Amino acid sequence: MGNYRRWTLIFFTCFLIFLSCAQAQAPKITIKAEKIEYSLKEQITRSYGTAEKPVLVTYNDWELAGSQVLWDEKADLVVVEGRVKVVRKDETPLVITCSQLRFWPRSERFEAKGSVVVERGEVKATAGLLTGNGKEIVLTEKPLLLQEGQRISGKSITFSTSQEKILVEDAFVEVEAGER
Repeated sequence: MGNYRRWTLIFFTCFLIFLSCAQAQAPKITIKAEKIEYSLKEQITRSYGTAEKPVLVTYNDWELAGSQVLWDEKADLVVVEGRVKVVRKDETPLVITCSQLRFWPRSERFEAKGSVVVERGEVKATAGLLTGNGKEIVLTEKPLLLQEGQRISGKSITFSTSQEKILVEDAFVEVEAGER
């Protein structure tokens, strides 16, 4: 019986060490707001701010800001509304502005709607809808890409952030004439 207790104690010690390491590794969502409501039953957090002092949500290298935020823990979904600004801090930061953003933190997927503007370095694009993740962004609904005097439009514009490439389907390019 002595060996059983010793192995049980060793097992639980190892389990507690593993659990504490696993919890320390898990990314956290932080919310800073004027007012926060939390439903224990539904596990939904509603946060409220203003245009001057928006709700600020951080997750890994993402910062999301807007006048209202809903976080549904069960669905792994964060919805940001009202003058939304998203920043992914990287070597060349990615900045997205829109009227509504849906963000799935664990998979780092997102969908932006309403007067979407994307900026990364010297590249700026606009569209009605943006979908993507940390590696690829797809603009649809009248996408337009602006870069160094070029205007590129098409059915869709896909940014590959990991490969630094842009793919335009059904493309139309307008370039300023003159010296470069």
